[in-house]
Amino acid sequence: GTSDQKTDAALVLGILATASPDNQAAIVRAGAVAPLVSLLKCDKPEARGQAAVALRTLASNNTYNKVAIVRAGAIPALIRLLQQDSAEVQEVAEGALQTLAETNNQVEIAQAGAVVPLVALLKDVRPGVREEAAGALVILALNADNQAAIAQVGAIPVLVELLQDDVAAVREQAAAALRNLAAENADNQAAIARAGAFAPLLELLKDEMPGVREEALAALRNLAGTIHSEKDELAVANAAAAAGLAIRASAGVASTAATSRTE
Repeated sequence: GTSDQKTDAALVLGILATASPDNQAAIVRAGAVAPLVSLLKCDKPEARGQAAVALRTLASNNTYNKVAIVRAGAIPALIRLLQQDSAEVQEVAEGALQTLAETNNQVEIAQAGAVVPLVALLKDVRPGVREEAAGALVILALNADNQAAIAQVGAIPVLVELLQDDVAAVREQAAAALRNLAAENADNQAAIARAGAFAPLLELLKDEMPGVREEALAALRNLAGTIHSEKDELAVANAAAAAGLAIRASAGVASTAATSRTE
């Protein structure tokens, strides 16, 4: 068919896949994955965007489909969209990679070159692009090697800056990404502290959005081992008490909690 017909087909498949897990399975069994991955390379931006949306929807909460999509070569194709495409297509490509990363594909996605463009997109003028980029890094940072790779390309100061973003969803994902980068990683914990994360994280304990408060608290727990002065410890404790929360030192637990709403 024409590129317009393929675009319309991708749109319909995405809608059908949203309706039920049975539809997800049936679409993949019918052989839709390979054509959708090919459509990621189409000349028309709308076609590429609809293909990325359809692949994300097919992958959502479905491990078998995620494996099929990765095997069909979706990861390098999606990363190319991060590097080269319009902001709208970049945003949906980020979302697709985030969903694919949720089933042990974190290392493959990072090794295919996703980290650098994702960190660059943290600075995008569009809030949705910043949110999806941070959300993808939340998942990639569940892997210890990726924690180091993400930090090495300068993500930490940018994420700390995003803690003060005007958009609550961006603040939440930035806090979640810092939480996972800090989990059981002393080097990253020190780097996050040096980047000045404590003050904005403490401020987020008073945020009007519950998800933002929860992720800020979790990040502070993972950073508890870097609090060395009584002054800082008192500031954290007072802020937590004022917010009706309790900061407890922990071993540092990484989480996908902030991304669950995207499924």
